[in-house]
Amino acid sequence: MMKKIILVLAIITILSISVYGGTTASTDGDGGTGDITLPFDPPVIVPINITTGPAWNDATTGIVFTPRNVGVGTITPDNKLHIYGGDFKVTATDDDGANIYAVDNNGYAVDFFAQNGKGYLKTTEVSMDLVLGAGYWGDHLIIKPNGNVGIGIGNPGAKLHIYGDNKGLIIQDTTNDGGRPFIRFVGNDLNVIESDDTANEIFGVYSKFSSSRENDAIVKIFGDTQGEPSWGRFLQLTHNGEDGRITTDVGDIILTPASGNGNVNIQGDIVLEGGAKIVTNSEDFIIRLP
Repeated sequence: MMKKIILVLAIITILSISVYGGTTASTDGDGGTGDITLPFDPPVIVPINITTGPAWNDATTGIVFTPRNVGVGTITPDNKLHIYGGDFKVTATDDDGANIYAVDNNGYAVDFFAQNGKGYLKTTEVSMDLVLGAGYWGDHLIIKPNGNVGIGIGNPGAKLHIYGDNKGLIIQDTTNDGGRPFIRFVGNDLNVIESDDTANEIFGVYSKFSSSRENDAIVKIFGDTQGEPSWGRFLQLTHNGEDGRITTDVGDIILTPASGNGNVNIQGDIVLEGGAKIVTNSEDFIIRLP
């Protein structure tokens, strides 16, 4: 009886553990002898001092308390809470969801929670980044509060900013069911592909980015179908390894300066084949020899 009284007086309210009825627990410093019975139903809350309190070992439920650490399913917990041999579950009781927080020493937190059929991983401060990485200090993917995403860079300058030695973006179709991988621009009729203007910039279209290629790279520009559904009506640019070609499946190929004034300069020979002819709508037709 005296041991029970001493145990209750020594408890300091720092850590609370629910103990269900019919539990036999050891309260000696080494978790060895001196059993007490806690026949409480419904469960009660037993506060235990995590710094100086005695060891507490429940062989029935597998809950173990040692100074500073709590173990569930293990008698050697190596963290504040160590769960072994099972899952950790948090269940919501209302529409606010079930949350797990990781809080730093400034009070900023990462919140992992489930709510209304969705799973979330969010920060609790508007100025806080969300970082995913591999390796202890690997900040490989960063989501900024403004929605910008950086891969390999901590301060992305666009909605998606990729930085690093392993450059590139791969979109791979695994079905080949007739659909095509695509990049779509929506909401603006002026869409831009740009470089940083540090030199004369080259934008290449390759059948394969390699010095050894076995196929042509073909660029097709599709125009208005004139009210008739069609995958045709295109201008095609291609190079077959010997000649560069501009072709169209319908209509004419017209070369004209954008201003309407000026010349179209062709350096090299003009060769007409297959009954081709030169037609002009101008009263003046000039062929100027060098």
